[in-house]
Amino acid sequence: MSDGVFLYFGRYMIPPEIVSQIMETARIEEVLADFVNLKRAGQNLKALSPFTTEKSPSFIVSPSKQIFKDFSSGKGGTVVTFLMEHEQMTYPEALKWLAKRYNIEVPERPLSAEEQEQANERESLYLVNAFAEEFFADSLKDGEGKAIGQSYLLERGFSQKTIDRFKLGYNAKNGNPLIIAAKDRGYKLEYLETLGLVKERQGQLTDTYRARVVFPIHNLSGRCIGFGARTLRSDKNVPKYLNSPETPIYHKSGVLYGLFFAKSAISKKDACLLVEGYTDVISLHQAGVENAVASSGTSLTPDQIRLIGRYSQNITLVFDNDPAGVKASFRGIDLVLQEGLNARVLLLPEGEDPDSFARNNSSEEIEEYMTKHTEDFMLFKSRLLFQEIKGDPLKSAEAIKSIVHSIALIPDHLKRSIYTKECANILNMEERVLVLELNKQRKKLFNDNNRAAGGTYQAPIETSQEHPSPHQFDAADSKSSYYQERDLLRIIFNHSDKFIPVRIEDSEEEAFEDIALPNFIVQELQSDKLQMEDPVHAKIYQELCTRIDQGLGVDMNVFLNSSEENVRNAIVELVNLQYELHDWKKKNIFVKQEDQKLRKAVYGALYAFKERRVEQMIDELQKELALAYENKEELTSLLERKRTLDSVKTQIGKELGRVIMH
Repeated sequence: MSDGVFLYFGRYMIPPEIVSQIMETARIEEVLADFVNLKRAGQNLKALSPFTTEKSPSFIVSPSKQIFKDFSSGKGGTVVTFLMEHEQMTYPEALKWLAKRYNIEVPERPLSAEEQEQANERESLYLVNAFAEEFFADSLKDGEGKAIGQSYLLERGFSQKTIDRFKLGYNAKNGNPLIIAAKDRGYKLEYLETLGLVKERQGQLTDTYRARVVFPIHNLSGRCIGFGARTLRSDKNVPKYLNSPETPIYHKSGVLYGLFFAKSAISKKDACLLVEGYTDVISLHQAGVENAVASSGTSLTPDQIRLIGRYSQNITLVFDNDPAGVKASFRGIDLVLQEGLNARVLLLPEGEDPDSFARNNSSEEIEEYMTKHTEDFMLFKSRLLFQEIKGDPLKSAEAIKSIVHSIALIPDHLKRSIYTKECANILNMEERVLVLELNKQRKKLFNDNNRAAGGTYQAPIETSQEHPSPHQFDAADSKSSYYQERDLLRIIFNHSDKFIPVRIEDSEEEAFEDIALPNFIVQELQSDKLQMEDPVHAKIYQELCTRIDQGLGVDMNVFLNSSEENVRNAIVELVNLQYELHDWKKKNIFVKQEDQKLRKAVYGALYAFKERRVEQMIDELQKELALAYENKEELTSLLERKRTLDSVKTQIGKELGRVIMH
């Protein structure tokens, strides 16, 4: 936890003074707003957990304390911790990402070959992708890339600003320019092969994306994790698109193309437009419709839906004017409903796709069309299927089952009730008929889910044995001082800027001096030569003692940015975010906060800890007494020590009772 260490990031080193500047500048509420849809909840901000699937928000961000706590997964920490957990960044990577966001210049120098060798594989894959992204983009600037790739993109209507923003690129037709450039830069070809950038042909490695325009795919923090590449050849035997394979850094089922660029607009508009391809997204963004993302040709997955759900509960799926194509997407839209999001459908004018529609209309015209023609999915589905029935009883039965199946997936009872009523009106039938079918479908879904759950073993949640959860303590641990230690540390970190009035013993008159709260508690424990026994608490306490002895005071960021995860987690647990009282003053209800009775809280925690440690000493003496019954001299000595401890315990008990009852 000490300062002054140089941190390395890829080709960069980060001096400690720059680390401090980054941590002082970065605002956790600003950064996390790019990843989750934060909403005000008293002094804090709340959101659905980005780490688990949940219906009620338990992800808490404290702007005043600059920390987060996710109560559904147990994760917590600073803005750096979040980037490490969510984006799988290393500590230096997270700092460099924040430096870039806040325009903080980080000194850089090339890594030596030896340092490059030491980079871990995952980071190496990111570095190789970043190199390839830059290489493809640079290829558009001259030669074949400019004549063919750049010309194609400009003919498609993409401006140079758009090309640069989405970092579009090109790979030449002949030779293996990417492989040659990678070798010159010292990158391992095995990494390029893992990423799908090169492939083996007739025993030799060749560039994968020859004669193709390249679309980089980014994660939520803007790092390149994969590519899509469109051929510019007229050969029908050549696949139109090639995409990156599954890799350690790219899982297509959990990625949406363009989300890095769209997430702010999605959150601001509280709506997400879902289209099919890369050019659809790019054209819409260029037209000013920046809340568009694409599933990149894959079937919509639950992970992708949850990803959107972090920013908005409203998804509009955009289709060509082809009812058959929409029907083929019903299953994917059902997944949206099942995840509890609101699904809407937008059919474009005849002969248009999102790409052409965006190029042929202004931003205002697009927005106006969407406002007029976007329709709720359930009502759209009912209307579409009703048009196909045409008096056919069998088709009518199938339509009803399909509509009710979609309604049954919706977790919210009120929404189900409203949709049942509306769909019954569209289908021109009695509502009770749909209700009966709905009950059957809901029962089937429940039974299916119940059987699935019953047949699956859910492993217990594992926590660090070094820092167990309080719930792990059982009767055998009833004499542990874990809770008392935790309470002392909690008071220190929540009130580190407070002072305690302490009586000056040598003063002739009754006089008091103010001592910094952390210093007072540490002095009290040191005077009685008491240590903390929990391993993580002990690490934190020793660091506190060191900092206080050096006159540095308590800086929570030092602990929150510890290299040890269990220390970071413990600090977040101590700085309680979940249980904060509402502003009862507005209702003329006045509740005393802990800082209003802080002296009592400090003395109470100290006495409780000391009492527990004395009880532990007495227990140890009892064991020694049981073994010393034949040694009279030793027995007398042990009994005397026990009487002393019993007296101390009684005195502490009186003091503790006085503090509590006062």
